[in-house]
Amino acid sequence: MNFLPVFIPPIFILRSAIMAVVWFSSVFGVMLVMPLQSFAQSSGVQTLVVQTTTNSLKTATTDISEITFVPATPTADYKTLSGKEPGAPPESPGLFRLLTATSPDGITYTATGTLIMDQSNVPDLVMDAKGWIYLYFAGAVLGAKKNTIGAAISTDSGKTWIFKNVTLTGNDQIKQFGDPDVIILPDGRFRLFTTCQPTLGSKIGVVYADSFDGITFTYKGIAAALADDNIEDSSTFLVGDVWHLLVLNAKAGTQWHFTSKDATTFTLIGQESFRGDGKENYILSNGYTLGNGSYRMIGFSIPEKNFRSFVTTNGLQWTLEPTIPMKYTPGSPVEGTYIKDPAILKMPNGSYFMVYVSLIP
Repeated sequence: MNFLPVFIPPIFILRSAIMAVVWFSSVFGVMLVMPLQSFAQSSGVQTLVVQTTTNSLKTATTDISEITFVPATPTADYKTLSGKEPGAPPESPGLFRLLTATSPDGITYTATGTLIMDQSNVPDLVMDAKGWIYLYFAGAVLGAKKNTIGAAISTDSGKTWIFKNVTLTGNDQIKQFGDPDVIILPDGRFRLFTTCQPTLGSKIGVVYADSFDGITFTYKGIAAALADDNIEDSSTFLVGDVWHLLVLNAKAGTQWHFTSKDATTFTLIGQESFRGDGKENYILSNGYTLGNGSYRMIGFSIPEKNFRSFVTTNGLQWTLEPTIPMKYTPGSPVEGTYIKDPAILKMPNGSYFMVYVSLIP
């Protein structure tokens, strides 16, 4: 199949409502409008190859209903707030904060004492082809928005952050969404798994939505749900050629385990308990692929006030590793009572960057 390459300067928007491709040239100051029919292939399927502003291949896609790229330098949508949200209910984002830790080997982590933001919870980390870090989180007050998903983008390896609102389109029945869980697909798309009530009166489940800029997501469908119970706070990862999705069973303190071949619709295969050295369950949060093809997940136990790591070669059987990656620091000026919800990213230099949650002291 032959693809027509389209080179994208800093602004490129394609919408189905306007049946044309609009190319803004930052070099020549001209606009080129090309009919979509010129993209039709002999098979009748519209296929488009798009490239980022760094001229690295982004994706080949037949879904051209809406493509939006962030500018070369993103701008902030809001400023973060300091301290607890007044009147915040228990377990809401307004009581928590995001802190950082680092590791040279992915096994032992050291808290840096660096605060990213207050009034935020359940972080998730991904890195795009440009090397930008996208930190997703549930936020209490994000400018004019409240109790929703936000994103922070770092173009300098986590030194500074630009805070953005995340938008979910395509399903007007979703009034609120949280617990971000994001993967980047091989074609460059961001896929968001998020906890919500997908239809009025339904149980709370996990839906998925896609994006080309990591900020504006289009609803695609229900990823995982149970007919008789709510599920929440997913963590999605790939082992071999199978996608695994773990979601919290808050009643039992365990995690439901779903699998999929294409990271769209997941099938329930069981319920998992991840135990440490004693009887306490750990909730697996996030992880990364190891060099030998196995996968390491790091989880937390609030009673134990620490993180533990578990390794698998197939996503089904897990081995507790002996080293405790990180513990709550008593007397810390930035941590309050316990730590939880670690998100980990392997950096280009081989080190590991963690964002984790603690109560605001």
